[in-house]
Amino acid sequence: MVKSTYVLKIIGSLMLGLYFSIVSAQQSGQLYLDAQIQELEASLLRTTQHQQSIFQQFQMLQEIRRFELAQDSLMTLPQLPQTGGTTLTPSILDYDEVARIKQDRLKKLQQYTTDLDGLYQRFQELESEKRMITEQIDLLNRQKRQKTE
Repeated sequence: MVKSTYVLKIIGSLMLGLYFSIVSAQQSGQLYLDAQIQELEASLLRTTQHQQSIFQQFQMLQEIRRFELAQDSLMTLPQLPQTGGTTLTPSILDYDEVARIKQDRLKKLQQYTTDLDGLYQRFQELESEKRMITEQIDLLNRQKRQKTE
């Protein structure tokens, strides 16, 4: 009788120990999932901030390009300088100089376009990265819910 009580106590202790081991493993698994989720959320925040920065750069460069285009259209309009109601004859510009200026402006506008395309591409890459991070967070949250059920 004493032996069976002693055996029951040992079995009970082992069962209790096993239960706490399982609970502890679940808790450490939960902690691991929580840590992963936090890490991914921090990564998502950094990616979002970087994407916002790219978008602001894109907007600024787009405005600069628009300004240059507006300046370009103003340059094509001949404007005669006026002093005291009389029109002065415009200074004669060298054809090569005018061609060089136009070529420089065209190169600058093309560079703006290339830069805008690069920024747009980077923005899209970051959007894709954000989507992947969000999917990973959702997956980990589902695993976390399943482990608690």
